[in-house]
This record gives sequence, C-alpha cells and structure tokens, in this order.
Amino acid sequence: MERLGVYKQWKHKRLVKELEKRIFVEGAEDDLPRYKSKIEGYLSGKLNLCDFDIYLTGLYHLRHAAHKSLTEGKPDLDRLSLAVMYWLRSQQFYLAVQDRYFAEQQNDSIAFRKSTEALAMILSLGWVTPSLEFGKHIIKAIKSGYYTDSDPDFRNRANWFYIKLFADWQGMETKFEPERYPAPLYDELLRQWREPNSNQLNDLLLAVCDQHTHECFERSNSITKQKDFGHDSFFGWPVEVLMVFRLREDIGLENPELDHPLMQTGLAPYLVEVPVVTDELLDRVTEKACQEYPELQYKIHNMPG
Repeated sequence: MERLGVYKQWKHKRLVKELEKRIFVEGAEDDLPRYKSKIEGYLSGKLNLCDFDIYLTGLYHLRHAAHKSLTEGKPDLDRLSLAVMYWLRSQQFYLAVQDRYFAEQQNDSIAFRKSTEALAMILSLGWVTPSLEFGKHIIKAIKSGYYTDSDPDFRNRANWFYIKLFADWQGMETKFEPERYPAPLYDELLRQWREPNSNQLNDLLLAVCDQHTHECFERSNSITKQKDFGHDSFFGWPVEVLMVFRLREDIGLENPELDHPLMQTGLAPYLVEVPVVTDELLDRVTEKACQEYPELQYKIHNMPG
C-alpha cells in the first residue's frame, strides 16, 4: 500500500508549541472563569442551557490535558477524562434541546464535528456502554437535519469515518448522503476493520497514521478546506486508530502493534477503561438539565465508574 510518510512538519516540538499558542496566550487565563460564569447563569435561571460554554470548558481542559500528556509522555488521565466529560455533556445537551425544539424552530447548528469527535474520544477512553446511546443519537440527528455541517459540502472525512464505523460495529444499515471528498484509506478501513488477522491491518493503519500527520496544523474558514485534525488537541491524539482498536477488542479481535511516531505520543497509549472524572459544576449542570429534559436521564447515566 502506498504511504504518504510522516508529514515533514509534524514534529513533537511543534505539537506542543501549537497548544502553547492557545494555552499561554495573553488573556487565556480569563477564558475558564468566563465560561463558568455563563454556566452559573444557567444554573441561576438567568440563561438557557448553555451547551456551547460547556463545550468550551471541555475544550479548555482538553488543551491543557493534551499539553501535559505530550510534554510528560503519558496521558493526563484525570484531566483528559474531565475534558471529555464536559465535551460529551455539551453534545448530549445540544441533542436534547434539538429533540424538543427542532421541529418548531429548525435551528440547525455546526455541531456535527463536535458530536462525532466526542464519540471518537469516549471510545478512545474505553467508554463503550455510553457510546451506544450517544452514537445512535448522532445518527438520528444527522437524519433529522440538526447539524449544518453534516451537509456533504463540508469536508469532514474523519468525522464521517467515526460515525460510519460506529454504525457498522452496531450492525446498522444506515445510508448517508454521498460524500464529496474522497477518503480511500477510511473507506478501506471500513471494509477491513473486522479482519481477524491483525497483521493484515498493519500497512493500512500505518497509512492512516501517515494521513493523520498530513491533516493537522492548517486552519481554514472554508468549509471545503478543513483538515480532518485541524484542532490542536487532536494533532498528537490518534483517536481514529484507537477507536478501531476499541471496537476490534469489543468483538474479540486482537490489535496490531504499530511502529509509528503518531502512536508514540503521550496521547497514543491504548488504555483500559478510564474512570470518569467530573467536577461539582458539571454535576450541578447535569442535574438541572435532567430536570428540564427528563429524557436525558436514561441517555447519560450509564457512565463507567
């Protein structure tokens, strides 16, 4: 199989530097208090459910967790777990609001990337049971038109891979609109991910790792030029490979060992189920959201201990 090779600018030093541009920029220390203030506004009844500020809180923690993981060479499990919980909750809350009001308001949003990235992250952390309800909810949302960026005009190749892989794992014969951006490696991986002989997947997964390194760094406001991993927290986190590993393990298959720089970062280890970490603020938001949207109860209270 022809490979791209590792992108020449994809270096550990740059992965760290890209995160530091956002973590240590002047004014960044004010971000978290500002997000928390909005969330407190919801808790006090002054604001509606602020899923975007909950997402931003998760993003803040994820950048810090990714930075520490890369600099120390091992996953910062507690903060990674907290970050992903905030990110996941933001998408679960978004979907609950859409379920209730979309038919009336037709208020779609650019959330397809966020939701599918949450799916890939929770499976990377080993949260298999919560992924079942959440992944099916994403598919329902796609079919219902909740996401602006699930339109084929948006270049979201990795994100479509996540949801198609989930659907295949669950045996769901779901048809989506044809994509406009070729993704031959992802297509081949969707065909082969159940291969019993793990060694047969080596070349394909190494090519996928190469591709990951070429899909970083460049950011674009153009919906046709977005990179698969244009978000800095994913530059060194091979969530697409870890998701494949998790689902193979779930169906009783062994995983290959990959000798690739992407699989050697502090975010790359294949983990046993990571304990869930929340904080007092997220717990309060979750409790209130479940009071407002009782249907959330059975969707979100299935997290591992």
